[in-house]
Amino acid sequence: MPVITDSVYGYQSINVEAQQKSPFSLLNWMKRLIQVRKQHRAFGRGSIEFLEPENPHVLAYLREYDGDTLLVVNNLSGTAQPVRLDLSRFAGRTPVELLGQTAFLPIDETAYALTLSPYGFFWFGLRATHADEDEEGGIIPSEWLEREMELFESPQTLTAIVSAIPHEWILRQRWFRSKAREIQAVELFDRAIVAPEKGPHLLLTVMRVRHVDEHSDLYLVPLSFRPALGMESDAEPVLTYASETGKVRLFEALLDQHSSRVLLSAIDEEKELVSASGVFRGHRTEVLDRVGTVQGQVRRIEGEQSNTSIVYGDRLILKVFRKLESGINPDLEITRFLVENTSFGALPALAGWIDYQGSGGLQASVAALFEFVPNKGDAWSYTLRAINRYLAAASRSAADPSTTAGREGVRRMAGDYLVSARRLGTVTGEMHAALASAGQEHADFTPEPIRSQDIEQWTEQFQRHASGVLGEVGRRLDALPGAFPQHILNDLAAIVREAPNIREQLAGLRILQQEGLVKTRFHGDYHLGQLLRAADVQPGEPGEWIVLDFEGEPARPLAERRAKHSPLRDVAGMLRSFNYAVRMALSQQENRTVTGSAPLEEWAAAWEREIRAQFLEGYREAAAGAPFLPADPTLLRQLLAVFEMEKAVYELGYEANNRPDWIWVPVEGIRAIMEGRA
Repeated sequence: MPVITDSVYGYQSINVEAQQKSPFSLLNWMKRLIQVRKQHRAFGRGSIEFLEPENPHVLAYLREYDGDTLLVVNNLSGTAQPVRLDLSRFAGRTPVELLGQTAFLPIDETAYALTLSPYGFFWFGLRATHADEDEEGGIIPSEWLEREMELFESPQTLTAIVSAIPHEWILRQRWFRSKAREIQAVELFDRAIVAPEKGPHLLLTVMRVRHVDEHSDLYLVPLSFRPALGMESDAEPVLTYASETGKVRLFEALLDQHSSRVLLSAIDEEKELVSASGVFRGHRTEVLDRVGTVQGQVRRIEGEQSNTSIVYGDRLILKVFRKLESGINPDLEITRFLVENTSFGALPALAGWIDYQGSGGLQASVAALFEFVPNKGDAWSYTLRAINRYLAAASRSAADPSTTAGREGVRRMAGDYLVSARRLGTVTGEMHAALASAGQEHADFTPEPIRSQDIEQWTEQFQRHASGVLGEVGRRLDALPGAFPQHILNDLAAIVREAPNIREQLAGLRILQQEGLVKTRFHGDYHLGQLLRAADVQPGEPGEWIVLDFEGEPARPLAERRAKHSPLRDVAGMLRSFNYAVRMALSQQENRTVTGSAPLEEWAAAWEREIRAQFLEGYREAAAGAPFLPADPTLLRQLLAVFEMEKAVYELGYEANNRPDWIWVPVEGIRAIMEGRA
C-alpha cells in the first residue's frame, strides 16, 4: 500500500515519537488503560452484575474478584448524561477513579449521582474506609519501620527514587501545570521526614521538574513508602523501586488519612518541620479554638482542582498548593486582608496555614486551612439544575423568546435563579468594593490610577499569551489532530487563523485610562465553581453566596496573580461561566423532543441574556460610585467584551492542556465575542 503523505494524518505527524511525547495521545492513553487493567484482575476474571439506572443511555455494572470491587459506568450517548445508581449496600465505601486515583464523595444510603461527559466513562474501585488500621496488614510494622528508616537515611537513595518517578505519572496529575511542555528530568530539591502517630512515615518532597526548553518548576509532592508484598493496594503506586533493602512501592501520601492528619497537626501545634535545606512552618488562628477537636472521616476532594483539598470531619478543609512559587499565595493574602480589615463576610474563615523557607531565599505558601462551610453545593451545580429545568419548560412553550410575551416567559420559567443571579452580582460588587477600600498602610492593596504604561503592559501580556496559546493549539492541530474532538476541528482551525485579529481585541482597554479608573486587587479566577450556596438561606437573601479560592488563575505566574488590575476581569469571568453552563446544558438536551415553536438554542440565549442582566444590575448597584466602575453602561459593556475575550483565550489554553473534550466551549465563546453575540 502507498505511504500516507497527508500533512495531518501522514507518517510525519502520526508516528510513535509524536505519540510518546503527547500525554493526550492514543498510545499513552492505551498504556494507562492496560496498566490499570493489569492491576485489577476483576476486570478479566471477576463476577459481573449489571445495574439498572433509570437513564437508558448509561450502562453500569459491578465486577468483583478476590475482595476487589469495581464499578464501571459508561455513557453510550453523544451528549453529557446524569445518572443515579443504587449502591446502598456499599454505604461507607469511597469510589476511587482508577485512571487518576481521584477519590469521589463517599457512598451512603441514598442514590449515588454522577454526571458523564459525551461517550465518557468511569472506572471506580469501591474502597472501604479503614479508620485506624494500617493499609498494608501483611507485614510486621517493626520490620517495615527498620527498612523504611534505611531508605530515609540515605540521601542518595531518595534522590534516585525521586528521579525515577515516571514522567507519565506527573503528566496525569491535575496539579501539574506544564502538560504542554516535554519533561526532561525530575530532581529532588528538598525533603522533610515526618512520623505520624499511625501509618507510614511522611516524606514531604519538594520536587524540581525540568523541561527540555530549560524551564523548571517546583512542586510539593508528599510521598510514602510501602513494601512490595505481591498484592495490589487500593491506590496506584507512583512507582516500584528496587533498593538495597528490597523492592518498595512509592505512593502519593495525601491518599492516606494518617499522612493528611500530619499537615493538620503541623498547623494546630504550629510545628516547625525541618527539611534538608529549609523548614516548613505551621501557623494557626483563633478559628481553631472555636472549631475544637476534629473527629470523623478524613477525605480528599480533587474534582477539577489544580491543587489538593482535604476535608477533616466536615469541620475544616485544607488546601495544599502543589506548585511552589516564591511569595505569598493570593488565597492566603486576600483572605487575611478581607477578614482583618473589612466587613466583607462572604468567605470561609481562615484557620491557619503552612509556609516553606528553602535554599536560595525561596519563601512559598504550602497550604491554607479554612473552616468548612455547610452548604447546598456550588453555584455551578445549582446553575446547571436551573438551566435544565428552564429548558425543559421552554421546550414545550409556544411563545417566541424574542417577543415581549416571550421575555416575560423567560423570566417566569427562570424562577428563583433570577434573584440568585442578582444576589451573586451584589456579592461580587461588595467584594470588589471591600478590596478597593485599602488605605496607604496596606500598600499591596491600595487602589492605584491606571496609567498608559499599565495599558501597554496588559496589552503586551495578552498578545504574548494569545500567541502562545493559539500557536500551541495550531501545532497540535497539525501534529496530533486526534487530541481534540473531531466536530470542533474546523472551528478551532478558523480561530487559529484569526490570531492577529484576536490579539488586537485589547485595544478597548484604553477606556480604563480615559475614564480615570483605578486598578485594585481582585479574585482572579472568578466563576460559578468558586462559590458555595450557604445552607438554610433562601434564594436571593443576604448570605446566600460564599466566595472561595482567591488564588487566581492557576496557569498564570504568582507575580501576575498578585498584581493589581481592573476587577472587571472578575465580572467577565463570571459572564463566561454563565456561558459555560448554558453550553453544557444545551449539550445534554440534544435528544430532547421540542414541541414548542422556537429552537432551544434561542431560549438558552434568552436565558443567558436575562441572567447576565440580573447579575450586572446587582453588581452595579453594590459597586455604584466605586473608582473602578465606569458610570456609563455602554463603556462597561465595551470593557467587559475585552475582558471576556481575554478570559476565553485563557480557557482555550486551559482546556487544551487539561480537558480537551471541553475545548469546544471556549471555541464557541471566542466566535460569539468576535461576532458581537456575547
